[in-house]
Amino acid sequence: MKVNLDFAMEDLISIKSKVTADELSRLNIDTFNPSSSTKCLLGQLTYHCNNSRAHKLVTKRYKHHYSEKDNETPGDHSSAIEQYLIVCTVPGEKAVINYILGKIETIDLARYIKN
Repeated sequence: MKVNLDFAMEDLISIKSKVTADELSRLNIDTFNPSSSTKCLLGQLTYHCNNSRAHKLVTKRYKHHYSEKDNETPGDHSSAIEQYLIVCTVPGEKAVINYILGKIETIDLARYIKN
């Protein structure tokens, strides 16, 4: 899967600017799963990645995120940041979460793409 890193960064900036303290408190790298509709980034923040709040956090939404019940490839209908999290390394997942939490000020998404 090819990910547009500019769109993924736009999503990150959008999420970071709109997320509430309550939503931030739900982020947990230990239970993070980019292929789960409730444990992915938007799923953890909003309880499910395909609800109206999740749609408002990102710059663009696709039809819906991968569901374990669907016969689809993870990322087929997700936001750019969700697509990125499916193809990045575990250190990349941690960096994204730390960026949203404000623990790091900058992030180089290209650095964490799996080869």
